[in-house]
Amino acid sequence: MITVIKAKRNIIIFYSIITLIGLISGYKFYEIQPTDTKKTIQEKIDIKENLSYKSNNIFKTTKDILIILICSITIIPCIVNLFNTFYKSFQIGFLYNVLKQINIKLSLTYISIYKLIPYILIISLTQLAFQITLNIIKYILSNKNHKYLNILRKKLKQFMIISIVLIITELIIFLYSEFLNNYLLTLLSKL
Repeated sequence: MITVIKAKRNIIIFYSIITLIGLISGYKFYEIQPTDTKKTIQEKIDIKENLSYKSNNIFKTTKDILIILICSITIIPCIVNLFNTFYKSFQIGFLYNVLKQINIKLSLTYISIYKLIPYILIISLTQLAFQITLNIIKYILSNKNHKYLNILRKKLKQFMIISIVLIITELIIFLYSEFLNNYLLTLLSKL
């Protein structure tokens, strides 16, 4: 595991920086809003209503996986994957700050289970998609060297495995969301 981290250190640092910038930007963006806007945002989110039904993100996650894969294969739109990395972390930072105003424990629990775990897997897919893009370019530029084709196949297999893990994670979250939502609602009722 340590050798994998060392080998991919630059990519991990790059995505960590994008994620950190997105989290801080989202957090600060909510901070700079006027008080009336903050109240409007909290009313629009209506966390009690959102927690009253099961969360099913399986189809949305599958769509995200396909977009990441298509953007990596078509090479040029791989910038979309970088933007999505920033945007999703921005949403997490923003939502954390909104929910923190209601209850910090609620915010940490909700963000960790519903947003952070899937986000980490999405980041892994995005990083693999970037490697897929690089290997496609290397394959094309090297006059179809089979070495790059084998690496490309390996990366696509890894992409599929992480995609399956992500979908299973979303399925588990969906199955246990009623229990989790009841717990989060008890945190809200303690206010």
